[in-house]
Amino acid sequence: MKNIALAFCLCIMSSMAAQQVKWNMHPLNLDQCPQWIYPENCSGCSSCRMAQNTEPTVIAGEMLYWSPDIHTCPYPIGNEQNVVVLSGWPVQSDTNAFFSSLTFVHAARTLDTLEIIYGRQNNGCDTAQVSISINGGPRVQLEKLGLESYYPYYDTLRITDVGCVPVGFFQVFISASGGTTTEFLMKQIRMVASDCAASTTFIGEQTRDDDFVMTSMDGGIEVTTFKSLPVMVYDGLGRLVYGRSNFQGRSTVSIGSGLHIVQIGTQVKRIISR
Repeated sequence: MKNIALAFCLCIMSSMAAQQVKWNMHPLNLDQCPQWIYPENCSGCSSCRMAQNTEPTVIAGEMLYWSPDIHTCPYPIGNEQNVVVLSGWPVQSDTNAFFSSLTFVHAARTLDTLEIIYGRQNNGCDTAQVSISINGGPRVQLEKLGLESYYPYYDTLRITDVGCVPVGFFQVFISASGGTTTEFLMKQIRMVASDCAASTTFIGEQTRDDDFVMTSMDGGIEVTTFKSLPVMVYDGLGRLVYGRSNFQGRSTVSIGSGLHIVQIGTQVKRIISR
């Protein structure tokens, strides 16, 4: 009985503890990883593209994404200073150029800490904007950075009390600009989350509607709604690939392979098409 009681107490304590999501740039391939960032025409190594999650059934970071114009080069710079060199940023600020993390939330969580370790070299980008998008909604700017530290020194952005995130998904976007060589060094993204207080207002309120999403036989997705609702489909980069402001009934939407996010009203589901 004592062992059973102890196990029960440990289970409760675990559910109350904070959860961590971390993308660690480690091009030396020291850890197992299901998805990698491989060098694109550079002499670098590979770096893990997937997050490390302490409780993926509660909050689960997934892959890192970037816009098509951003060039990625995982590279071991110095002793234990492994980074991903991101280049191709515009001189003028443009949020269409981005590096992004995708996280799914299975139980409402408060983002207690968002931490980004970054740097610059060779007169690279001197400005970066950090923003967040909840369930495919508009981006909300969290911070605008002046990039000052050069390699081998790095800066750490630590934003606390970001807010309560509802069930669904969110993306953190980083958009750099300026400088003469358009390079930006990314070393780590880390998030710490915990339970939302009962009285907390969510970042993007969510209620459940009587609708559903399912994969159809022809490789698209079949959407069914029982009342007039907005229907939005996003690809893994957060780009809108299908949108109806008021939709009721059943429709099949053709999509390509990979991860897609479907939002019907305030309900969010993810579809992986192969």
